[in-house]
Amino acid sequence: MFALWSVVLLSAAMLLFAWAHAAHRRPVPPVWTRSETLVMLICVAITCGFGFGVGYLAAFLLNLRAQLGQIGLVEGAVIAGALALAVLGTPVLMAHGGSGPAPRPGRTGTPQHPRQKAA
Repeated sequence: MFALWSVVLLSAAMLLFAWAHAAHRRPVPPVWTRSETLVMLICVAITCGFGFGVGYLAAFLLNLRAQLGQIGLVEGAVIAGALALAVLGTPVLMAHGGSGPAPRPGRTGTPQHPRQKAA
């Protein structure tokens, strides 16, 4: 069971990282990338996913003989699917530059009000 949790958490964290990284690198980033709160929540989710994934992987490797007997057909299929999704989905997410609609022509993504100079 530890193998299942580790692979699923590490794959989800990798896909979330690829999606967020690509969204921030778009020519006109989505609106949510300008919100510090949302960006920090995504960073916390990625960090927790990697941390717990590595922890479950260590627990799996420390009890390898007992854990291998617990992996059934369904667990093996989920592990293989999560690995395939992470391996194939990460480059696709990185290449497409995140999700969301394409920017409209004439929109720059910058605020409409000029910045005031300090006195």
